[in-house]
Amino acid sequence: MDDDRLAEKLEAYLEAIHEQRDQDAVALRRQHPEIARLADCLDGLDRLGDSYPSLQETTPPDDCLGKPHSPHGSQPDSPLGFGKYELLEEIGRGGMGVVFKARHLELQRVVAVKMLLFGQLSTPDQIERFHAEARAAARLSHPSIVPIFDVGQENGQHYFAMEYVEGESLAERLRRGRLEPMEAARLTTRIAVSVDYLHQQGVIHRDLKPSNVLFDTADFPKLTDFGLAKVFTEDTSRTRSGAIAGTPAYMAPEQAAGRSRNVTPSSDVYSLGVMLYEMLTGRTPFQADNALDLLVDVVESDPVSPRHYRRDLPRALEWICLKCLAKDPGERYRSAAELAEDLRRFQAEESVNAQPAGRFERLVRWMRQEPGLTVRIGVVIFTALVQWRHWLSGEPFSLTGQLIVFVALILLLLGRSLVLRVHFRWGLSRAAPYVAAGLDALLVTCVLLNLGGDAGPLLVAYPLMIVGSGLWFRRSVVWWTTGLTIASYLVVAWLRPIGLDRSEYHFLFIVGLLMMGFVLVYQVRRVRLLGSHLDQLRAAED
Repeated sequence: MDDDRLAEKLEAYLEAIHEQRDQDAVALRRQHPEIARLADCLDGLDRLGDSYPSLQETTPPDDCLGKPHSPHGSQPDSPLGFGKYELLEEIGRGGMGVVFKARHLELQRVVAVKMLLFGQLSTPDQIERFHAEARAAARLSHPSIVPIFDVGQENGQHYFAMEYVEGESLAERLRRGRLEPMEAARLTTRIAVSVDYLHQQGVIHRDLKPSNVLFDTADFPKLTDFGLAKVFTEDTSRTRSGAIAGTPAYMAPEQAAGRSRNVTPSSDVYSLGVMLYEMLTGRTPFQADNALDLLVDVVESDPVSPRHYRRDLPRALEWICLKCLAKDPGERYRSAAELAEDLRRFQAEESVNAQPAGRFERLVRWMRQEPGLTVRIGVVIFTALVQWRHWLSGEPFSLTGQLIVFVALILLLLGRSLVLRVHFRWGLSRAAPYVAAGLDALLVTCVLLNLGGDAGPLLVAYPLMIVGSGLWFRRSVVWWTTGLTIASYLVVAWLRPIGLDRSEYHFLFIVGLLMMGFVLVYQVRRVRLLGSHLDQLRAAED
């Protein structure tokens, strides 16, 4: 394992220990013996350090950030010396850095000092990214952007000092509840103005989110954390194609897809739209149990209208929010300044530039939001066309019986949609795929049993059900669907002719369904392993 790879795995291990994710830490030790040896070495150094308390009290370690010297946000017994600063308390910590409230000894000025979390164990890429953040922030001078005063090293520990903002973050404010529409519009306008200044200076933030917006004592928002900022007027050859950097819930689709060269100022406009959405509804547009599913939703799905969660929301503000969240960057506001101007129009009760989607666009969005229901409606329509063909050909046909069948199919279709909505609304999303698969099997079986003529070619519906179950990315759902399709097939084969007269054909068809389920389970397992690795990387960078 090369040094960069080893440092990356060690970072993920230390983050798992810090967050008390014992299972992840144990798994990393088992998979990578080098990590286990380094971890044992670190444990030995910790025990050695505990043997010399007097030394700990008088000399700060080279890596001041390996462990917090005091609980987050609490005041230590005495300040810790760190070069020209004394560290007063820890005020923030992420996967790569930690921030202290500090005092400049000569100027007696209170500042915020940010350092790399792993000190001398930091990788060259982390150090470069850290200094890139300092350079990006240092070139900016705006009342709504936290300025940087100093950059340096102390005992091998890289740091920079910036303005200390005495106040809460937007994330902390939103934990108390969503904002009123007019308040959300005013706040987003101020943030958009500062983001527009960034873009005018050739900087894309790429990590806009509520935790990176701080409020000063005058309740004025200020942007911070330029760790992912991209200076698009400079050479961008260091940007790795396919790299995903940022916070998934607030990423633009092009950023979530790893198309780093396509990240433009409109990507920040998208993130502003996510923040506005969260201010208005109390939640982000997309939510999932893991980073992989979240990234897929960001890239492929359309957000639910904010008015779905808040019926009193003004239509104009909803249009502004959804324009920011357009999948195509060309359909968003061309700049943060345009967004700010439209928000000002809304506050002045003037007509806004954002307009509601047309009927065709709304239909396309609905089909993207409800792909399963769209496909099943297509199945019912296809069934109706096949039966109509049999009626025109003069084959035996019971109109009353077929009408009863179609009414039952439509009720089953609507019932499936209703059951899934109830499951998700009641927080039973874990059970929803199994219910959906059961109702799908019932729907397909009813169609096959009631179609006129030879149903053999339509048996392809069963393999398609298994393939579709893989979209849930859960192995148990695939096995459940495979079992249901086999049982349903046996029922159909027993009750009506399907064009497979010899018993060995039935056996081969069932074996084919089993093999398809097995292959799909294997593929889902591989995707899940990649998703787990992605979650570890995201946790290490947050």
